[in-house]
Parts: sequence; C-alpha cells; structure tokens
Amino acid sequence: MDGAIKTWGWGEHGQLGLGNTNDQTIPQTVSLSPDIQNKEASLNVYCGSGFTFSIRSLSVNPDNISRN
Repeated sequence: MDGAIKTWGWGEHGQLGLGNTNDQTIPQTVSLSPDIQNKEASLNVYCGSGFTFSIRSLSVNPDNISRN
C-alpha cells in the first residue's frame, strides 16, 4: 500500500537487492536511491529463481517536451 518493495528468499547470488548474499525468510524492505524515491516514476520488478531486476520508467509531462 505504501509503495515499498519487499524481498525474501534465496539470496546466495545477491539477487534480492539488499546488498548482501544472505537468505531472507522474512520479507525485507529494499532501499531505493533518493532519485527514485523523489521522482514520479513507475517501477516494475521481475524475479526468478536466481535473479531479480527492475525497470524504472520516468513519467513525462507532455507540456515540458520541446517540439522542434
């Protein structure tokens, strides 16, 4: 509800996004950098058995686009 990203599971390869290689049995909050936290953007997170990755898409205000 608050937009926090939680991660847990097998972390042997550091794929949980927590900055370590520990396994997590309790969901942990993933810290996002301030530039992601303070900008309007969508963030999609994808996870598999040995990986996690995210794609960040900034929102664009059409009134701020230069048309040449």
